[in-house]
Amino acid sequence: METKKRSKKEKKYEVFDALCQEIQEKKYHKKDITFSAKEASTQGMLLPVPFIVLVVVGYFWRWGADATPLWEINLFLFISLFFLSIPIHELIHGLAWSYYTKNKMKSITFGFNVKELMPYCHCKEALEAKAYKIGVLAPVTVLGGGYFLLSLLYPNTELILLSAFNIFMAVGDFLIFWGARSIHEGLVIDHPELPGFVVFTKETNKQES
Repeated sequence: METKKRSKKEKKYEVFDALCQEIQEKKYHKKDITFSAKEASTQGMLLPVPFIVLVVVGYFWRWGADATPLWEINLFLFISLFFLSIPIHELIHGLAWSYYTKNKMKSITFGFNVKELMPYCHCKEALEAKAYKIGVLAPVTVLGGGYFLLSLLYPNTELILLSAFNIFMAVGDFLIFWGARSIHEGLVIDHPELPGFVVFTKETNKQES
């Protein structure tokens, strides 16, 4: 069982390393922007907070006393939709990235990180910086933003809780986007294991700057 896990990991790294080497041979400069699991769970925790505060304040400003009290929410419905949103989150990553890839969904892999007890999505192709960042933020925009918009139409506290929890669950995505915030050109490859990516820019551009 352990051998299979190692071989799968090695295969992912082989594809990743081969693509990195291919791009570097075209005179691109490589920069690694990855984060450890500890960094993702400490530094990243603060990034979603302003957005959570914003949606919660917006919801109660919209509905006030008409909002469903927290103790009256349908707990089963909330938990069911929350757990359903976890694989949907990864699927949205894949769909967003695949739109910009040559091989579409064939360039997207899904899996489950046993150590972190979380599913993941990985793009095997190099993407333009803008396309990569769109794919990173797509799930929190669709799920966190979508539930928030619904909560403004219906005074349903389950909806705003789902919005807040989906925003919080995007901790890693916020951290990756923060790392990519100043990258506007070059090619980006999603890292096969760690939260983050490597970015390639033309060496001539680097020298000129």
